[in-house]
Amino acid sequence: MINSTGLQKDVILLVDDVITNSSILFDFLTEAGFSVLVAQDGVRAIQKAERAQPDLILLDVMMPNMNGFDVCKHLKSQALTEEIPIIFMTALSSTEDKLKGFEVGAADYITKPIQYEEVLARVNAHLNIRRLQRQLKSRTIELEQQYLTSEQERKAAEAASCAKTAFLTNMNHELRTPLNAILGYGDILREIALKQECSDVLSNVERIISSADQLLDIISDVLALSKVEADKMELNYSYFSIEILIDTITTMVQPALKKNNNKLFINNNITISCLYSDQLKVQKVLQNIMSNAVKFTHNGSITLDVYVIEQWLYFKLTDTGIGITRAQLENIFLPFYQSDNSITRQYGGTGLGLTLSKHFCMMLEGDIYIESCLHEGSIVTVRFPIQTP
Repeated sequence: MINSTGLQKDVILLVDDVITNSSILFDFLTEAGFSVLVAQDGVRAIQKAERAQPDLILLDVMMPNMNGFDVCKHLKSQALTEEIPIIFMTALSSTEDKLKGFEVGAADYITKPIQYEEVLARVNAHLNIRRLQRQLKSRTIELEQQYLTSEQERKAAEAASCAKTAFLTNMNHELRTPLNAILGYGDILREIALKQECSDVLSNVERIISSADQLLDIISDVLALSKVEADKMELNYSYFSIEILIDTITTMVQPALKKNNNKLFINNNITISCLYSDQLKVQKVLQNIMSNAVKFTHNGSITLDVYVIEQWLYFKLTDTGIGITRAQLENIFLPFYQSDNSITRQYGGTGLGLTLSKHFCMMLEGDIYIESCLHEGSIVTVRFPIQTP
């Protein structure tokens, strides 16, 4: 039923075998804005409670055939009615009787003769509690459903990630096999072209080998990123020479330096000779930032400063290349991000180098920072902790 405010009325089941008592209380509760049902014995009280599902039951204790204690006990044993609050109305005032009522599931006691204002106060209090319990139960169910949904989504994401990693691992093998064959035959053709002094053929063979090498790098980067995202990238710590590391990186970029007419300056200002870290990942980070500096700089200079501050080893790479804007710097470490499509077409690349560098630095408890100004060059600073096993 709906009250004058348009809200659903609370339903109260009034159980009393004395018609005079129930009639007066019926009128009082109805005027107070409740929808009241009446039952005059325990059996009909149980039937109406199960059928109507009232919000609260006012139950007389002393009734013939089936007293209030038995009615309450039965209602509390049934799933349909077990949560309905029951307030006993009785002339029994002994502690023993009250304890018995609470033992069978009563929420409260009203002692006869009834004070109607007290009845109203207790009824409203328990209806408010009932309302809050329903809200809590509803919210709990909602949260459980959200948890189940998020758990299902998490498992689906994990399954998708595992499937992606498995696919990329298989593709890595399938793609590397023919590429390695291309590189192998390319080396053979290069030797033949050198011996026969066929410069035109040699130039084409070099392009083939360079393209195959680039494809291998792309495959390696994609697979590495998938392992990082799946949290399956392992760390292999060991001591390695910092000087040899720098020599290795500079040797690798010499062809690109020569091609773009760049000059490389190395300022090694460290007193330590070795670093305890994952050598391959440190080398990959330095290789990525050095390759970017060389690629995006033409007829300019690149300077690598190596130094120690407190317990950190720093590699600071400064170039005079094309640089990027401050707005583009915000997304520079995102996977596959390219600051400008025209740059991608002109210089190539997948946009994974800096992403992997960031991940590797964080895995090694280090970090990477980039400063840049458009048309003025960039400064990339990488640091790794100086630590012992």
